[in-house]
Amino acid sequence: MVSQYPIHKDFRIVPSINMRFSRVPVAAVNAGSRLLRFFQFKPRPDVEVGDLKIPGGKQGVKLKIFRPTVAPENRQRVCLVYLHGGAFFLTYVGSHMNFAAECAARLDAVVVLLDYALDVFPAGFNDCYEATLWVRDHADALGIDARSMIIGGDSAGGGLAATVAQKAFDEKAVPFLGQVLIYPVTDRSCSSASARQFVKTPIWNAVSNRRMWKKYLENCSADSIPPYAAAADRKDLHGLAPAYVELTEFDPLHDEGLEYAKRLENDGVTVEIHETKGTVHGYDGLAPRNPISVDAMNRRIAFMKRCIRAR
Repeated sequence: MVSQYPIHKDFRIVPSINMRFSRVPVAAVNAGSRLLRFFQFKPRPDVEVGDLKIPGGKQGVKLKIFRPTVAPENRQRVCLVYLHGGAFFLTYVGSHMNFAAECAARLDAVVVLLDYALDVFPAGFNDCYEATLWVRDHADALGIDARSMIIGGDSAGGGLAATVAQKAFDEKAVPFLGQVLIYPVTDRSCSSASARQFVKTPIWNAVSNRRMWKKYLENCSADSIPPYAAAADRKDLHGLAPAYVELTEFDPLHDEGLEYAKRLENDGVTVEIHETKGTVHGYDGLAPRNPISVDAMNRRIAFMKRCIRAR
């Protein structure tokens, strides 16, 4: 596929689409994503997958739980709470499940993939935060250590992970070991250079980005955006958990992710910044075996292992 950007050929397989966040196109994309999960997810013999529904939201919150099949040796496991991407309104796909399974196996951890409300703020955020507290409160039953939790997410899920980490710090609710923010959504202003420049990038572009924020915040007053609606709105980032921030080169979110990482660093937070080259938003789901994707996965795992060792 021809592109005006020097994108690696493995990541040029999807066209640039201006997503509309009205009911019909969102429903169509989600129906397709749910179907594709069955073809995209690759079960592993060393990881079992279970489903759980907990109280929360309008109809409860579904959790998909990944855990190693080998029993731990007289100890509780680390837990990664993972918030999938999808522009706040789109459901998770098979690549999210593959990521969760790989983390469970390589970290010897329980990974909880949240199926949060796909709705305007604050529905999804509330689901993510309350479900994280539920996991903390039911740590013994889940076989995890409530003091050894990591929060993570990609794209909109990365933005949600960042704001969950903020609120958990404010309320002294969860002492996260770390936060994994993969090409995160952070800035509702859409004013950075990359958020204005990349109007025709594959998968995600500046036009879709602006439409997403307009829809997500449609119930919020422009003069009074609530806390935790956008991670970049927070002025003071001191005290937050160590962060891994991954950026993609040809992505409207590149600059805001980098700016958020630099602000964390300036406020004394330990930060690892990984800038991938020749990549687009969601590149690792498009070509997980590409060396760039493999290297990024190894870096994410290595960061989380360092967080675990530092307990």
